[in-house]
Amino acid sequence: MRYEESSSSGEEFFTCGEPEFVCDLHNGYIQTLQACYYKGTSRILSGGSTDRSYFILENPKDSCVNVFLNKTMHSNLSSSPIAVATWLCTRVKGELRVSECIDNTNTYFMEKPSKARILYGREIIAKEVNVNCRFSVEPYGIFVAQPAGSILLAPGKCYIAEAQALEGGLGFDMVSSLSWWECPVKNCECK
Repeated sequence: MRYEESSSSGEEFFTCGEPEFVCDLHNGYIQTLQACYYKGTSRILSGGSTDRSYFILENPKDSCVNVFLNKTMHSNLSSSPIAVATWLCTRVKGELRVSECIDNTNTYFMEKPSKARILYGREIIAKEVNVNCRFSVEPYGIFVAQPAGSILLAPGKCYIAEAQALEGGLGFDMVSSLSWWECPVKNCECK
């Protein structure tokens, strides 16, 4: 906002110039207009009493974009509660499948597919892990988190949700989904 003085009447008033960067953290409206807002989901993640399942959003090392998480949802489809821990890390290996369930929001921009990808499965090895948060999802419940762009995945970084049953002897089924937007890294020299 800048302060100006009117030359004709001697009155003072304020004028607003357009800010250099505009974003909509609540629902990604502006990112949708720019065709850089994505939504994706896993298939059903299942596990027994001692099994763990993993849901991963990976920003590949050569993507040349930063990924900003806007919303995460974890849905419990079973009658037992689930413990979920989310992590941020640099590398993941394991028995993982790639999800094809990624859309460029409610638009159809095939020329602008997501650089990030969703992986899911079991038996992973993660490098340089930082625990982000822990929570439980009640039977047939949904846990929704809205980081609103505050979780940033630079190229080569991953967001992981690890799920396991809370009650011994019971298995679980869960579906996880994410919304995010992608922004080019300035002066990116990806190799």
